[in-house]
Amino acid sequence: MRGTIGIILLLLLIMSTAAVLLSPKVSKDGKIPLVWVSASVPDREEQVRVFNELHPEYRLSIDPGNTGITKIIVQCSANMGGDIIDFVSESNIQTFTEAGILMDLTPHADKMGFGLDTLADSVKPLVLAKELDENGNIVERQITYPLNVFHTYIIYNKNIFDQYGIPYPPEDLTWDEYIELAKKLTIMDEDSRVPRIFGAMGADYNTILWGMGGRVMNDDGTRCELDSDVAVKAMVFYHDLHFKNKVEPLPLVRSGITSAQGGNASDYNLLGNGQLAMAWGARWYLMMLRPYVRQQRELKERWMKENPGKKYTGPEPIRFGACMVPRFKGAPRFTRTGGRTAGINSKSQHRLEALEFLRYAAGKEYNMSMCEIADCKPPNKAYYKPELLYSKEFPEEKEVHDMCLKTIPYGRVTPRSPFVNNSVIDRIMNKTLQAVKIGENLTEEDIRVLCKSTADQINAEIKRNIERNPQLKKFYDKVVEQGGEPML
Repeated sequence: MRGTIGIILLLLLIMSTAAVLLSPKVSKDGKIPLVWVSASVPDREEQVRVFNELHPEYRLSIDPGNTGITKIIVQCSANMGGDIIDFVSESNIQTFTEAGILMDLTPHADKMGFGLDTLADSVKPLVLAKELDENGNIVERQITYPLNVFHTYIIYNKNIFDQYGIPYPPEDLTWDEYIELAKKLTIMDEDSRVPRIFGAMGADYNTILWGMGGRVMNDDGTRCELDSDVAVKAMVFYHDLHFKNKVEPLPLVRSGITSAQGGNASDYNLLGNGQLAMAWGARWYLMMLRPYVRQQRELKERWMKENPGKKYTGPEPIRFGACMVPRFKGAPRFTRTGGRTAGINSKSQHRLEALEFLRYAAGKEYNMSMCEIADCKPPNKAYYKPELLYSKEFPEEKEVHDMCLKTIPYGRVTPRSPFVNNSVIDRIMNKTLQAVKIGENLTEEDIRVLCKSTADQINAEIKRNIERNPQLKKFYDKVVEQGGEPML
């Protein structure tokens, strides 16, 4: 058995070495090839074209077939991965970091113009990771740069509010106001169990928890706090949105909508079709909603052309409004912040050349393209200007663009722990949230038990990771030595 494993490892080593030796550092046309592991969509293809035009010495191309996390890690570890790694997010950044395939950008970022000073304060945690340096000190390094950035807020359909004579929500929305509006805008037909129009969708447990003063992990990342009184209170509130107040669709209802609409029942789809009044979204929703607006305009224009002199009575093209996510009265507001970030493959032959791509991502051409296509906000805060975000083709989007800038100071990135992967936390938490969303008869005590179980599972993962990883144990010991809270 050992001999077989040894042979396999030897073959893999030979293949990896051959791949490195045979991979050309310069292509036949004399240009240095750079591979961007990302989805092949029209906007990205255009961004590649512009990069290559600005940098004739390089030939950037997209690899759309290897975007899975496992594929990326395996290929990079074998020295066969792409040069630029896309889709690094809060749920997988630790996975990439632990695999050792993300290059430390800190020595290059400021000099090349994609450093922390180009990012809004609420965005900076997205690109940073803590680790122990060679001297055993805790340091924070920049390991990625955003390709887009979002802050969550509420986008609403003004047509639905007007149709039912309901005033638009105030910009500084409270939870009481939000629930009341969502109830009024949930429109039921007599013969249906499913609303014809949903009042709201997308309420987020983390936002509720933060607004109540709670958190998932302590500041040191050494302990989960979902068993605290405030976390239980927030989970009860989340449960009430679904069952007591009935302003958040149940999973079964959402599943039914998906089946009835051929699998296309996302929040933005329902918003675009006039079936949803308020959605928890971000600027990237506009990228998905613009086709609906174009189609609705064309339908109206065609009808009026075919029926001259008559008053149009069909559905009007959607008109957008936007406001902050709700906060509790007298309490501060927080909203989820995230984005799609990119890192450089630390094992790439062209890792230093690939840094030019991140310089490009912080530069004018890339950021202006993100302004135009409404794929979230551009990464560089220098382009956070209303006049750059507005679209001449879609003037009805103005309030959404304005709100995407107003939310920036309230942004909060989901905190990370050095001792447990966010993907593990998400997996455990999602099971709990799912149980709460289907458990109509859950009592507060039942929810407390669920929250306690969730915290215990996450804390057990932390303990297991520290015990089996000597380097992580050193990190933990250093945290405690500097006054950090020890594990329970």
